[in-house]
Amino acid sequence: MRSALVLRDWGCLWRRVVDARFEDPGERDLVLGMFASYSGPEPGRVKLAVLKVADCKREQIRRLLAVAQDDWRELLCEAEFPLSSRRSGLRERAPEKYEALLAKEQAQYEEWLGRALAT
Repeated sequence: MRSALVLRDWGCLWRRVVDARFEDPGERDLVLGMFASYSGPEPGRVKLAVLKVADCKREQIRRLLAVAQDDWRELLCEAEFPLSSRRSGLRERAPEKYEALLAKEQAQYEEWLGRALAT
């Protein structure tokens, strides 16, 4: 079974990252307007994934939101499981290695989130 990220209030977190990274009210409103266009599943989690993969860059956010409308699962994999999602069969061949990758991904995600919120 794939280890999951720590359960979070995704809806609150993505907005906190936007508030922290886009201090200028006009820029923040622009970014929030971009996020308003996303109407797919798991909106808070996907929006946070967009921020992570885009490194909070506006043009990347716009592009990734368009991608997320059709391919939101791939975006979540890129944000949350960038190491293990590309290692087909590793879980069966080397479960210890696979679990180590999951732990590394979790630590990387937590580190990114801490930096994003501290800005």
